Amino acid sequence: MKIINKISNYLVDKKTKISSVIELLQNNPIKLIIVVSKKNQLEGSITDGDVRRGLLNGIDINCNCENIMNAKPRSVINNDFKKIDKLFNEYKIKHPIIINEKNQVTGIVVKKDYTKIESRSNYIVIMAGGEGKRLLPLTLETPKPLLNINNRPIIDTIISRFIKYNFNNMFISLRYKSEKFIKYFSDNKKYNANIKFLIEKKPLGTAGCLSLLNTKDIIEPVIVINGDVLSEINFNQLIDFHLKNKKAITLCVSEYINTIPFGIIKLNKGKISEIHEKPNNKYLINAGIYVINPEVIIKMKKNIKIDMTDLIDTYIEKKLVSVFPIHEQWTDIGTKDDYSKANKK
Repeated sequence: MKIINKISNYLVDKKTKISSVIELLQNNPIKLIIVVSKKNQLEGSITDGDVRRGLLNGIDINCNCENIMNAKPRSVINNDFKKIDKLFNEYKIKHPIIINEKNQVTGIVVKKDYTKIESRSNYIVIMAGGEGKRLLPLTLETPKPLLNINNRPIIDTIISRFIKYNFNNMFISLRYKSEKFIKYFSDNKKYNANIKFLIEKKPLGTAGCLSLLNTKDIIEPVIVINGDVLSEINFNQLIDFHLKNKKAITLCVSEYINTIPFGIIKLNKGKISEIHEKPNNKYLINAGIYVINPEVIIKMKKNIKIDMTDLIDTYIEKKLVSVFPIHEQWTDIGTKDDYSKANKK
């Protein structure tokens, strides 16, 4: 147990924008933001889960953080170690907040080394078998995941980000120019990970390669990611979210804003009732990252073509799909325009 007293980077007022809170959560080692008054009195707390629930409820990141904060956070007066122990063990509170007799925040309690990331044994499947036709002629000789973004292959960035969060068991599904991948990884021994290949002898769709896994070895949820997706997502938080929600599949989604470049006219009985100048329409889109339970993969027919959308639809009908909104950086390298923009970031 450790009490952190240098907490200025963890304190905000309730008028702080959610976007600023997200930035603090991403940069601070302890994933907790404390909302305080001008006199430093405790008013609320915000975790990554509070942010994602807010996004799912349609709250914009430019809104004030009071819209998503927990207004009744668990706290402890001074060093009441008996109550701290109770919050840890009975209420499963990760980071109790320390206050004084005036309700002013003085510290945060952490149970263990918060800088240490535990090793994860979950399988990672990187989908890299597609032909990347929308990126032709760039993909004529080089598979899309081996294309460079800022002088670094896309797949190298994906693997490195999983290793960052201590995920080390990886499978790469291959079909188009599979020999290029095999050569790349035989020439690059730098990865501190166990990397294996799932080679499709025929097109299996966007999910069929999962049937090539040895189902006897799958005992934990599997993270699946498209081989052309780059994101700063915290994969540990994703797995924790999936386990907490107890669904068969978790689908990651990102917000997409479509701006209509014209004024929109609304009519009521032939007369103008409203005019909106260049309105924005917001959508949640499939981010190409999934968490899938072992039983889903075990039930799949081996070597049979199936797309991820069809697989997910089956479990939506059973109400066994949860949604994980991504507020972190996310890029899909689907077109030449996407590829060009990604290289400028």
